Amino acid sequence: MARSPKPHNSNASQGNAFELEGADGMTPQEMEEAATRRARLEPLMEIFQHKGASECYYKEDQPLRRYSDDPTCEYELLGDFSFENPVIPLPFPRDYLRGALGKGLQETQEGRTNPLRLGVIASTDTHNGTPGATDERDFRGHLGITERDNVDRGDAADGTNPGGLVGVWAVERSRDALFEAMQRRETFGTSGTRIQPRFFAGWGIPEDICNNDQMFDMIYQDGVAVPMGATLPQRPQGTPSAPSFIVQAVQHEVPLAVTEIVKVWVDEDGRTREAIITAAGARDNGASVDTDTCQTRDPMNQGMANTCTVVTDPDFDPGLPAVYYMRVLENPTCRFNRWRCIAQQEERENPLANDPLCGAPIRPPEYLLERRDPCNSVDPRSVQQERAWTSPIWYEP
Repeated sequence: MARSPKPHNSNASQGNAFELEGADGMTPQEMEEAATRRARLEPLMEIFQHKGASECYYKEDQPLRRYSDDPTCEYELLGDFSFENPVIPLPFPRDYLRGALGKGLQETQEGRTNPLRLGVIASTDTHNGTPGATDERDFRGHLGITERDNVDRGDAADGTNPGGLVGVWAVERSRDALFEAMQRRETFGTSGTRIQPRFFAGWGIPEDICNNDQMFDMIYQDGVAVPMGATLPQRPQGTPSAPSFIVQAVQHEVPLAVTEIVKVWVDEDGRTREAIITAAGARDNGASVDTDTCQTRDPMNQGMANTCTVVTDPDFDPGLPAVYYMRVLENPTCRFNRWRCIAQQEERENPLANDPLCGAPIRPPEYLLERRDPCNSVDPRSVQQERAWTSPIWYEP
């Protein structure tokens, strides 16, 4: 293998995070050993953080720059930026989770070990020593003292945001149990909200399992399904010919709009494909947010406090490798930049004394003072649907 991927900020890696080219002189056996080692040592990737989302890439106004036909991929996308080159012509498909999962499946289809068996986490990645401070209403910035002023803190550049959170489904709250859960990829990431998603897959899952008080015993003890991060076992005789999935989520503060399964697979010609399977709810369910006050509206009461659904893949082909992960979106809410504008208006109307612990705010650079005030108009990114993603489940023929 070439460069070793890290779980951090793959959207700025210029294709390096999930590169699979082999080193010169490696034999097929050495390549196989490297792929096995990589899958074992690198089980997780960071799908979301302060510097944007790394799930998939879509630009509404740039059809030639899409790696997906899914418009919800246009969420907290980092601008054309990398650490080595501030301006790059195009991101790579493999900078994003879906592209990496597809490349891994191509390795499976070719009869090789999949080195990109990537579970999902998220994090804040702020430099302020404030882990978990992801509330859009109280974004404290990313780089400490350089962002003490609202003008700099609320720049609202593409992709910048308060950061995400990682969730781990462990048997107990201990360091060993958490580490073991991360090794088996039973993890999820959020865009900063505290949604709790769970995702399972199996053959012949009872349709009414969500109503059964013993559901988790049936899964973990009886083997009715496998959890996120796992691989589907071979189909037992006498069970349905397509896998089914348990898609469960519990809201945080905002009702849930939709739960979905994202499917990535490799077709007969070796091309990666993707599809979205809706489990419950709808992306556009009639809910909205008043950008003047950031008050949410759900006139049809379609938002879900919690949901659990059993879904079957309607287009399953047992001969083709595939991978599935769960995604859940909340009802629309204000993004941090809109909350900042409201707070600025309140400060103008009711000026506060300087914080005695911090002193006067640092005056922002002149170019920031001279630019157009973004609060004079509603930025299209002022409204968002926060979300969560689970680690995938693999199917290997």
